[in-house]
Amino acid sequence: MAKQSKDEGLESIKESLEEIASLLAEISDEMAELNALLKFIGIPLITDMLVKYRPEIREAMEPLIAELAESMKSMMSEEEE
Repeated sequence: MAKQSKDEGLESIKESLEEIASLLAEISDEMAELNALLKFIGIPLITDMLVKYRPEIREAMEPLIAELAESMKSMMSEEEE
């Protein structure tokens, strides 16, 4: 009886660890994508973290980020011409 309970506990822990590993892999993929996007528009990762967790900063930064992205796009299109 105790062995069965122990086995069930171990199985539950194993399932939880597998779920955590899956979530960490998903987070890692999202962070890699985010890093690539941030490098493209020239904003460091720490700024994005501030923006993500502080709504008032996000609201203030959104127009600046959009303007910066547009500037980068126009510079790139000018270089192509």
